[in-house]
Amino acid sequence: MASNHDDPASDRLDSEAPLWLGTSFDAIAMMPDLPPPLPVDVTYIPRFSLPLPEGVEIPATSFQPITSDHRCIPSPVEDVGLLTRPVLENEEHLASYQVWVGKYPVIELPTEIRADWVAQRLRYQLEEFSPKSVDVRLIQRDGVPTIYLNDQLLVMVHEDLAADYDRSADLLAIAWANNLRIAIGQAPITLVEAQTQLYGLAYTGEVMDGIASWYGPYFHGRITATGETFDQTELTAAHPSLPFGTYLEVINLDNDQSVIVRINDRGPYVGERSLDLSRQAAQCINSERTGVVNYEAHVLAAVPQSPPTSSAALVNDHLIAQAQERLEDNPS
Repeated sequence: MASNHDDPASDRLDSEAPLWLGTSFDAIAMMPDLPPPLPVDVTYIPRFSLPLPEGVEIPATSFQPITSDHRCIPSPVEDVGLLTRPVLENEEHLASYQVWVGKYPVIELPTEIRADWVAQRLRYQLEEFSPKSVDVRLIQRDGVPTIYLNDQLLVMVHEDLAADYDRSADLLAIAWANNLRIAIGQAPITLVEAQTQLYGLAYTGEVMDGIASWYGPYFHGRITATGETFDQTELTAAHPSLPFGTYLEVINLDNDQSVIVRINDRGPYVGERSLDLSRQAAQCINSERTGVVNYEAHVLAAVPQSPPTSSAALVNDHLIAQAQERLEDNPS
């Protein structure tokens, strides 16, 4: 049964609560490489700090704010004493373990064993390759957003981990991949570029336009027309007739900001509106407050993705994925 979109007022619940906060870590003492973690404390967050190889320097100008994604992807800040990080919903994980490359934070994980595992994978790649030549890739592995370095799996971002950040797993993986690019002196990629890579998409040439609204809190947890449970933090949308599973790059014509969404519901059912975005998608194109915007949309289709191809990489990849799944099942 499709969601009922007849009550637009219920979709427009406003919230002043920020989704991302800056937290000062000036008081954290520098720690040597891969030390035993400090006792858990919400003020002192243990680091797994990986120096860049000798002779490699990352110029300060490479660390630039990402301004186009607003509340959708966290914006790095130029003062590295101020780390942009998610608001953790689960208080158990407020004191977590960070993996740093050089002087930049890359990934934050809830347990020592996960952080150590990721740090060791990163260390290997940075010792074997020039940081600026490392290929940071995003792919879907068994439906889980996964970050690869060259042909080696670095981290799989499962939904239970992303839930601690009140974020979709896709957005968390994209943010972490961009953190890593910045830390090793590469340019971050845009949200749409990252989504295109992660989902394995290509443009079909089909274009449409119209008026888009958004829906969120009132419908969160209800069943969509596909039978899926609606999650306002996912990048999805409702359309009157497009096939379910269709991907659209939606461009807000008022500001040219864009996001890729997947059609998984029917609607909207108000006036001349032809697209109803999830709350998260609306935040990504900065249309949450205005509520209704003119849009242009480009249809995309899935193309085969390119996982590691060497036999050694495939075996290693399989073992790593199994190990991480065990960590997810037994996080302590």
